Amino acid sequence: MMPGLGASLFVLIRWLFSAIAIGLISACVLYFLFQKIWWRNNAGKAGVENAGRLVAESFLKRRCKTMLLIAVLIIGAQYGLAARHRMEASACEQEKSRDRKYIGEVCLLPYEDGTLFRLYDANTKAILAKREYYDLAPKMFFDRDRVYYSMDASREDAYILLPPSPLDRITAKLP
Repeated sequence: MMPGLGASLFVLIRWLFSAIAIGLISACVLYFLFQKIWWRNNAGKAGVENAGRLVAESFLKRRCKTMLLIAVLIIGAQYGLAARHRMEASACEQEKSRDRKYIGEVCLLPYEDGTLFRLYDANTKAILAKREYYDLAPKMFFDRDRVYYSMDASREDAYILLPPSPLDRITAKLP
C-alpha cells in the first residue's frame, strides 16, 4: 500500500457518504418546494390530473421519509466513526500559551495523517475548542489573539481565535 493511501481512501469515503446524504436531503427539500409552488398554481383545478397527482405525492412523501431517514443514518454513522477515532487519539503533546490562559494539545488519530487539536482552559482544564484535520507534521503556535494548529501553508483557516467563539465551545463538548 502506498503511503497516504489509507488517509486518502478514508477521506474519499467520508466525502462520498456526505455527498450522498446532502443529495438525499436536497432532493426532498426541492420536492417539497416545487410541490408547494405547483399546488398554489393549480389550486381549485379538478380532474384526472389531481387524482394522479395525489397518488404520486403519497408515493414521493414515503420516498422522502425513507431518503431522509437514510441521510440521518449516514450522518449519524459518520459522526459516530469520527467520535470513535477521536477517543483513540494518541501521542499527544501539550503546550501552554504565552499568557498561561490556554493549553493547546495536538494528538495523532489512528488513521494515517489524522490529527486532532484541542484547546483547554489552563485554570479549569475545560475543553474550549477542537479541530480534526490531516497533517504530516502537526505543530501549534500561539499568537496574541489566535492559536494556529497547523503550519501547513495551504491552510489559511488553520487557527482558532482566542478566546474561542461560543460555537467552538459548544461543539467542543460533543464527543
